[in-house]
Amino acid sequence: MQDKEIIKYLTNFGLSIKEIGVFLALVKKPNATAQELSFISDVKRPTVYHTLLSLESKGLVSETGDTIKRYTAVDPNRFGSLIEEKKHDIQKLETGLPDLIRSLGVVKTMEIEDFNVKRFTGKNGVRSLFDIAFRAKNKRWDIIAPYNNYLRDIDDEFGKYYLKARKYYGIKSRTLWDQGYSGRKLNAEERVSRNPRYMPKNMSDKFNSLLILFDTSVAFVSYVEDGGGVVIISKDVYKIIHAMFETIWGISQPYK
Repeated sequence: MQDKEIIKYLTNFGLSIKEIGVFLALVKKPNATAQELSFISDVKRPTVYHTLLSLESKGLVSETGDTIKRYTAVDPNRFGSLIEEKKHDIQKLETGLPDLIRSLGVVKTMEIEDFNVKRFTGKNGVRSLFDIAFRAKNKRWDIIAPYNNYLRDIDDEFGKYYLKARKYYGIKSRTLWDQGYSGRKLNAEERVSRNPRYMPKNMSDKFNSLLILFDTSVAFVSYVEDGGGVVIISKDVYKIIHAMFETIWGISQPYK
């Protein structure tokens, strides 16, 4: 198979041009550092790190080392297993399609009501956003958590506040995790309160913000250095996003 055919196949497999460049660089030089891959693939090093995370979430790259991280492409035979997983995801999508069509039919006939949007900036703003979410009347959240999200990289002070407040208000959730969270360990109490499942691999990097659905509101928390977000209070907007959540939940994979 020529290089052009390899690139075409990997593109059809769902890889971006940068992902293909980094993956092929790993095939040429196994056990490489990000700096070495940047040189071989002609991709900037910060982009290489992001691309490696994406490839890891798709099961195509493994990582070793503590101080100096090195990366290796998976055995080519792994593609066969990944194709079978994609077939399984497609079967789930086909099973959930009638419900999605019905839900979208309802959405199509909706007239969007006037809705209230609250904007928040900075760490204190994000804390105020969570204060609103913690006071959910039914104490239930539905969460979509991309691998890179605000809660994953928060400082210890905010992290302690978040965990303490969530426990105090008795918040329980259904949580859709990015595949990058695979292998993360939770204790029994956390498994009950968070109820995590994994989104299909083909949805990695499709969400750039942490989403929290509660009552008739949808909160978006951006992954930026100082934090920021919005809360949209609207029954109709909530129904639309909730229909999307239910569809993904129906094809998600159980936490292991």
